[in-house]
Amino acid sequence: MVSDGTHLVVLRQSVGAGHPDAVLVRTGGGSSGDASRTDYVRDAVGAKVPLVADTLLCDRFLLAEGELKPVLEVRYRRSRHRTRPHSAKDSLGTADMAGRPFHEPTQELSFVRNLSDGRFTALLVPTTVHGQQRWQIFAHNDATGRIDAFNVEQGKDGLFNTQGSQAWTSPDPRYRDTVYERGPGACPFTGQPLVPVAGADGYAGAAMSFDGAQDFAETRRDAPLAGGDFTVEFWVRRTEVGGRDDFAVGHGDPKGKSRQSLQIGFRSDNSFAFAFYKDDLKTTQKFTDADWHHWACVHERASRRQVVYRDGVEIERRTAGGAYAGTGILTLGKAIGRPGRMELDEVRIWNRARGGEELKREMGTSLIGNEPGLLAYYRFDEGDGDRLYDQTDNALNAELSGGLTWVASNAPVGDCPGLRRDSFAVAGRRVVSVLSAVLYHRQEQSPAGYGQESKPVKRQARVLLSCATAGPDPRTSAATEDAYLATVDFGVGRDGRLARIPGELKLPVLQRPEASEDAERISELDTRATRLARERGVPARGPVRAPLSDRGDRRRGPAVRPVRIAVSTPVSTGSRFAGRCPRPGATPRS
Repeated sequence: MVSDGTHLVVLRQSVGAGHPDAVLVRTGGGSSGDASRTDYVRDAVGAKVPLVADTLLCDRFLLAEGELKPVLEVRYRRSRHRTRPHSAKDSLGTADMAGRPFHEPTQELSFVRNLSDGRFTALLVPTTVHGQQRWQIFAHNDATGRIDAFNVEQGKDGLFNTQGSQAWTSPDPRYRDTVYERGPGACPFTGQPLVPVAGADGYAGAAMSFDGAQDFAETRRDAPLAGGDFTVEFWVRRTEVGGRDDFAVGHGDPKGKSRQSLQIGFRSDNSFAFAFYKDDLKTTQKFTDADWHHWACVHERASRRQVVYRDGVEIERRTAGGAYAGTGILTLGKAIGRPGRMELDEVRIWNRARGGEELKREMGTSLIGNEPGLLAYYRFDEGDGDRLYDQTDNALNAELSGGLTWVASNAPVGDCPGLRRDSFAVAGRRVVSVLSAVLYHRQEQSPAGYGQESKPVKRQARVLLSCATAGPDPRTSAATEDAYLATVDFGVGRDGRLARIPGELKLPVLQRPEASEDAERISELDTRATRLARERGVPARGPVRAPLSDRGDRRRGPAVRPVRIAVSTPVSTGSRFAGRCPRPGATPRS
């Protein structure tokens, strides 16, 4: 439950498709929960299709006269529709002609998927615009085993604006980090008119550099491209030009077999190839620059059509001799044993043919990962490690080989202004509890008031996420039945978005006092230090803490750099040090 100052917002998980209380879709329209009915829509394998399943539902209530009451909305009284009247005589109201009230319908947050056991949490995060907030939702995704973090603009109605709205900032680069407004106006520092914040909201975070020798990434499972339409798109910057083939994406038979081996990239003469091995589309135009460009290759199986787009503009098309029939793993940075010399970012694989307008509209914006037909999606924002994580529910992750290098990306790809999704996991751990998140502000001593006395002042907003995790003992790597608390401390930007983090977090172990008596003694010393400071008129220097070597580095960095803390040993109830917790259903330790 979250309060936005006006409403109480209740978020709840919908039951799964197999649950006895599931509501199912009927063939003639509508839905029902009656298990005895036979007129239900069924999927490809014959299972009944649920109206909602394992996703997030939202309802709003008002507190009136000490009771929670559902929110009413205005509709036409005869048609019971929001915008379409029954006739010219139809009137608006909060109840129909029979006096039945129009309650605000339950909202389904369909972008949150694969929930189980209520493993989600939500809160509202402030922005620098007064009264403007953003929703932050953390949800454990059972399909991938990772935590999805959704940041959504709060609409004018208090709900979820996934499309987003235009923000405005100062035309002077010196003040762009300070000025952030919802509408046009004047910069308070320069007096000049505000300018729109760039739609792309900057650049992509990281990219992968391939040296053209032994560097590549490959999936461990087959990517199903044969038997249907597909689209492969990516951003690439060439680091060396000409003299040899430089392939960016490969699939199918690695030894090369006609229409069973896919190669996408540059030929030695600097043409671009969308090749089915000896049945190839090769552009007549040559490309020799070293700038970032978006490339897309579209194949329509029925017509055997191949189309190549560059930066959203069609470059060339042809009809292939036959449809692509290759099966096998997907490779990035290499095809049929020929590696590429390039920087690669934002690789998207679709099981449908995308059009030019669609490609151009979305090539500069990050995806959510659950778009229809999206087979695999690699953002390359891990920045570390030996794995590329697929951001879709298919979990078609890719393993890295060779001396691959992570680099900062200048590909012009930014976040959608309305909805952003990040996905991460704690290395070597799995989530075994519900998630919990809290918003807090760092406080600093600052002169305030007429007397300029030093007082605590709220500064940067931050979000602290916690959950219990299972796995080996983080100190000894020995098997254990104990669950350990993992926490992640996020900085919050001026626009209400959280700091980006790697796809896999390697959390350090936070050391603390071993016995509960030590923690209680520290609490007593905190109280004594505060009392003595007050009696002597000396500003308190903060709570007494264990030496840094005993408690780990808990200093928090700037907003753009999250601090991660993992906790490993049990402590007494009430201590400010988090610690080991029992598995769900076990008896808590004191």
